[in-house]
Amino acid sequence: MNLSIVIPTNMHPASASIAKGSGIVADLSRPDGIVVVWYEGNIYGASNLHQLEERITCAAGRAQESYPTVAKIALSRQDYNDAFAEIGKFNGLIRKRTHEIVIKDTIIAQQWADKYKASSD
Repeated sequence: MNLSIVIPTNMHPASASIAKGSGIVADLSRPDGIVVVWYEGNIYGASNLHQLEERITCAAGRAQESYPTVAKIALSRQDYNDAFAEIGKFNGLIRKRTHEIVIKDTIIAQQWADKYKASSD
């Protein structure tokens, strides 16, 4: 499964509830034009989710396995374009451990990751 790795671009209502520094992925492949976004902010301070890549992988796992979650939103393509910017790609399958994270804008990704604060901090 190929997903876009994204970050919020502004104070759009669609991204207002996403914790700063969250790992966020989006599936832009739906034929109906709806973009589904999954995210992981580690708001409860899990020890295995402190790195941005770990949070991205968790969000991608939700997307791939269709886990029940409230950490998911569905948007029109226009709202998605207004609310998020792509910073990379998540390619492959988590279950088969054949995935890779490719960050194309490492500076912006690091600035976003630096906003992360786990609840245990």
